[in-house]
Amino acid sequence: PDRTSCFVLVFCRRHVAGVVRRIIPLIKGEEANHPTNPAMAGRVTSRCGALSAATMQARHVVARGVPTAASSSVAMGGACIGAGGALGWPVASRAAGMWTRGLRVIGQPTGRHNPHLMRAEELTPGIAASEFRARRSELMAAMPAGSAAVALSHPTPLMSNDIPYLFRQRSDFIYLCGLNEPDCALVMEKGRDGAVAEDFRTTLFVRPSEPSRELWDGPRCGLDGATEHFGADAALPIECFGPFVAKMLAPDNANCPAHLFFDDTTAPVPHPKLHAALRESVAGAARQWTDAAAADTAAAPATAPTLHKLASLVERQRLVKSPAEQDVMRASGAISGDAFCDVMRATRPGVGEHELSAAIEWHCRRRGSTRLAYPPVVAGGARANTLHYVTNDRVLQGGELVLMDAGGELHGYASDITRTWPVSGSFSEPQRLLYEAVLRVQKRCVELCSTHVLLGSRDGTRIDVVVGGGGGCGSGGGEVTPSAVPVTLDRLHVISVQLMEEELKRLGFTGTGVSRVRQLYPHHVSHWLGMDTHDTPSASRSLPLRPGMVLTVEPGLYVPADLEGCPPEFRGIGIRIEDDVLVGPDGRPEVLTGRCPKDVDDIEALMRDANMAC
Repeated sequence: PDRTSCFVLVFCRRHVAGVVRRIIPLIKGEEANHPTNPAMAGRVTSRCGALSAATMQARHVVARGVPTAASSSVAMGGACIGAGGALGWPVASRAAGMWTRGLRVIGQPTGRHNPHLMRAEELTPGIAASEFRARRSELMAAMPAGSAAVALSHPTPLMSNDIPYLFRQRSDFIYLCGLNEPDCALVMEKGRDGAVAEDFRTTLFVRPSEPSRELWDGPRCGLDGATEHFGADAALPIECFGPFVAKMLAPDNANCPAHLFFDDTTAPVPHPKLHAALRESVAGAARQWTDAAAADTAAAPATAPTLHKLASLVERQRLVKSPAEQDVMRASGAISGDAFCDVMRATRPGVGEHELSAAIEWHCRRRGSTRLAYPPVVAGGARANTLHYVTNDRVLQGGELVLMDAGGELHGYASDITRTWPVSGSFSEPQRLLYEAVLRVQKRCVELCSTHVLLGSRDGTRIDVVVGGGGGCGSGGGEVTPSAVPVTLDRLHVISVQLMEEELKRLGFTGTGVSRVRQLYPHHVSHWLGMDTHDTPSASRSLPLRPGMVLTVEPGLYVPADLEGCPPEFRGIGIRIEDDVLVGPDGRPEVLTGRCPKDVDDIEALMRDANMAC
């Protein structure tokens, strides 16, 4: 024990001494490999006494060899030091030894500390750090030279006073950088002569390490983690975000971007406080541009930055999932499918909807889901006719059906399943007839989620399958027509309505037609799925399907208890069947949630076996 204690003391003494030897010359601007402008040395030293520990961390800005044409900011007032090597940032090289990769806990899983979740090369579980760099490169390549993009995180959501909800990061933000902390901002700047995708600079604004707060809230990535772990070219405290953007957009900045991409019209805004600071900086810069134009400042660029919406570009990328994302979504769908099976087994008369709601969350989370992707719908009997019924406070009765719409979220990727099954374990004849009508429509629509299917119209009123799609209802056959078009979500919905109309006629519903079908089937058959349940909202449902896209297929029938013109045995029944479908690399549909049974015989067998085991 004494020998061990001595070793620890000697090691700590040498380690601290080494760090001190590195810090002192860094502060004085004397580090041999320090790329800071020599003129900055005195300025840095003069500030040392007044700077807080958090601000001192701002000096951990790493020079990564990015062309200075992409570095646009100049020195800022107060504690916010200016940006970019030759433009006046005090830059600390990683070689300074002040932070060793992988040794410190940073507030979210890493391969070193969570090997059961992720590999060493992954930045978030299942997604490699190189993929995040590729995402940023692809985004900036889609922008013209002289562009800047600003993405904001979510703030900490509060339930009441100082009691927070479980934090969930904004999808666009974490998609670009992988950082799962509140109160952060990402700025990417592409030089006016940026001819290649890699010619841009990334700055992360984060909460600096603060031991007094981390004692309560857990570790933060800090400024060193933002550069070393998340791959930012530079990092600054989040308090510097507003001044940074203001200087970046100022007319006297020779590298002021010609285009600014950010989300000004998103409702609700992602981070009200940071968004207000961003808007204030943009408005202030606009006033400066007006004044500069009036003064005819020759040194200023010709025009003020043009404002663009960032979400549409990011969501265009997010719409097509990479192979790594597809693997995570397969796992997410499998977890939720297995969880549904467990909940079906637990269903019997007298069980509360709230119990099944708790059960689906438990079974998803025990298999690895981070959370549920959305509040679950657990609706017994006629309550299934309320599409977003989330009260879940009634008791299930024998002879009823129960509709559950739920799904887990795994490592930031959602699943979305709906199943309808009998509380007592067996469908009645009317329930079976209505259920199988919906099931036929659902299965047919899943078959059509393919790039090998072309659609057309033979009589000018209906959409038919003219190429591919196999047989069955809604298939056409025959020659390819010049007007043949690929499958889109909107066209898939039109086909689902046509198929549902045929099913209602077969069941004896009167007054059928599009208006009647829409009364009983009032929602769209599909939406995009990914990091969000209703993913990429700016992506149109009129886009042709492509490999890598993930969508839901969810037809339903909801028969009011007082509906006229239908067989009385169907009144009060609500049914929806939903699966998650990936358009695979070969262009054909892959059902990600296929582990959850949906055929009548399979559901009844599952529940019968569970009852026998009891």
